[in-house]
Amino acid sequence: MSVAAPAPRTAAPRRSARSAAPARKPRPVERGRRGVLSGAVLWVVLLAALFGGIVALNVAALRGTIDANRVESQAESLKEQNTALASEVAAMSGYGRIAVKASKLGMVLAQPARSDYIPFARQAAHPATARPARNSHPPAKGQAGRP
Repeated sequence: MSVAAPAPRTAAPRRSARSAAPARKPRPVERGRRGVLSGAVLWVVLLAALFGGIVALNVAALRGTIDANRVESQAESLKEQNTALASEVAAMSGYGRIAVKASKLGMVLAQPARSDYIPFARQAAHPATARPARNSHPPAKGQAGRP
């Protein structure tokens, strides 16, 4: 019979201080809810900025349209005023009206055979040194050389 003897114990390998603690598994980064929420917030902010820009452009276009309509209505009003003034000028420029006004002021129609001249005498600074006015009528055909 043979009896087997136990094997001699050998010393266990020494561990350094660092490896003395049991090895931990690295923690997975928690991306789940936090990553999804931050991405969703980013998209919401981006879309809100885009929609805000679109609304601002629409408001600017609406203001431009309102201003254009206001200018058009002013132009129409001015055209109507011009038309009214033109008809008033036409009514006041009629021959009959002018003839009546002229007769009230003492004016008479010129005779076709008569030509009168209005003398325009130069006036000096002092009336004493002024030259006498020339004859207001041009000389007749036979009186060309006489003063």
